[in-house]
This record gives sequence, C-alpha cells and structure tokens, in this order.
Amino acid sequence: MKVKGRDGARISADRLLLLEDFLHYFAFRDLTFAFELKTRGIAEDVLQLLTRYQVKEKSFITSFHPEDLKAARASDGKIRLGWLTRTFDAKCLAFIKEYGINQLCLPGSSLTKDLVDAIQAQGISVRAWAVGSPEIMKQVLESGARGGMTIDYPDVLKQYLDKTEAKASGLLREI
Repeated sequence: MKVKGRDGARISADRLLLLEDFLHYFAFRDLTFAFELKTRGIAEDVLQLLTRYQVKEKSFITSFHPEDLKAARASDGKIRLGWLTRTFDAKCLAFIKEYGINQLCLPGSSLTKDLVDAIQAQGISVRAWAVGSPEIMKQVLESGARGGMTIDYPDVLKQYLDKTEAKASGLLREI
C-alpha cells in the first residue's frame, strides 16, 4: 500500500491507524467524534463500528459527498450527519432539510457572525474545516461557530481560549 502524508512523504502501512483501533482506545472517553467518510460507500461499515463501540450518540458522520450522507441516513435514521461543503445557499439548505443533516461544515475562512447566525437560526450547528492558521482559528471563534473545528494548532487554540476566559473573568485586560 502506498500512502503519502501531508508533506508528500511516503508513510508505511504499519503506521496507519484503523478506525476500529482508534475506537478501542478512545470510545470510552468523554468526547464528541466527527468521522469523515473519505472513501465512498463505507457508511454502513462505519456505522456498524460506531454501534459496536457504542459511540453513535456522541458522533457525527461527515462527508463532502451527499450520496454518502444519504446512505448513512438510510442506514440509520438517528445518526448525526455533517455536510462538508464550501457554500451555504438555498439549494444547500434544501438538501440539509430533506436528509436531516445536523451540522454544516464550512471552511473556516468563510465564516462570519452573520453567516453562522443564519445557519444556526435554521437549527443547524456549524463546524469549521481548513483552519490552517491562528488567524483563521480566531475568525472561527469570533463567528460564533460552536460545532468544533479541524485545526492544525491545538496548542495555540488552548492559549487563545485560556486568555479569552481570563479576559472575560477580568484577569486580563487585553489579549
């Protein structure tokens, strides 16, 4: 098997973590999971694993591919779904309503407070992806998106949140 990492370097197959192995080590933790279907046609297999490890209630199945979300919904009427997309418009909203999508996943750089408010007013949570810089991370947080985000800088996020919390409590005067 030939697999390449983000930097283009080859990764040996023995370094790949299987979903079942991940669930074995993390399913019991108090976490919310977002599992992105990157390979087409695996929704039912993923749902079987989530059921076996009893994490369906604290998980989202996400995908860029509407057909995979439709398959997940057909297989399980209660699983929370997130649609990874680049835009939010009337066509997008119609799909979300028809298939009971619970979360809209947009690029972090596209999120504004007005956009997030409009989406959340429809009863849909917002999660950000492509949060590749501390500036975009701050933009996401300031937009009001609270469905989580895919980030490259968890340490910077923690520092920002710690400072923001301290500022809100009056311990810091500025960030």
